[in-house]
Amino acid sequence: MANSRRFLSRAFLFTALTSAPLLGQQVNPYFGTTSTSTYSIGPCDAVPTDSFQPYFIDSHCAYVSELETPGSAHVGFPVHLPTGALITSITTHYFDNSVDMNPIVSFSAVDNAGTIAITVALVPSAPFSGGLNSITVDLVPPLQVDNLARSYGIEAALLSEGVAFRTSIYKFDVNYHLQVSPAPGTATFTDVAPGDFGFQFIEALYASGITAGCSPTTFCPNNPLTRVQMAVFLAKALGLHWPN
Repeated sequence: MANSRRFLSRAFLFTALTSAPLLGQQVNPYFGTTSTSTYSIGPCDAVPTDSFQPYFIDSHCAYVSELETPGSAHVGFPVHLPTGALITSITTHYFDNSVDMNPIVSFSAVDNAGTIAITVALVPSAPFSGGLNSITVDLVPPLQVDNLARSYGIEAALLSEGVAFRTSIYKFDVNYHLQVSPAPGTATFTDVAPGDFGFQFIEALYASGITAGCSPTTFCPNNPLTRVQMAVFLAKALGLHWPN
């Protein structure tokens, strides 16, 4: 199987990460900056990254696997997260029933020039042949998402020695924290100076369109908040929307 363990080309990986649709699911999208949110990516999110070997996706999207022929299939899983999110860890759920085979899995960040800027191995090279397995890899330090400069995705080489021995991917859990954007160098409002306790947070509200202040130049930080103002803040911040 050594000859089948090829690395994906940068061109294939860049094309897969930038052209794939958004299909992943938020399984516990907590709000706030301390709770962990999880973005789960399943087999039906897989996209081909080369044309050398076909792969098989279960009809219920339970797993993606190499076909029943010796070789390897290379697939990509795009990762779509908000700009500024901090990716803290990634859990790989996979199947392996041969000590000679492990899925070769890595997380990559690709810049706009198609260069792989960051690569993190998600499955260790030690043999595993116990069937279902889950492995969590911490990103140290956490990786901050920058969607303007990079695209993100997981790549996997699914190996097979025929009908009896194969590797499969069940899903990936990308765990992350949200964070408030850094404060700008200059103040938007004359009554909220850069040294004030709430400066970073008020500027974040303004930059995201949640508030425009109480006048074009002031925020009125010590004024009481009415219920209608609170409703505006919360509805804009959470992006509340539903069909009529």
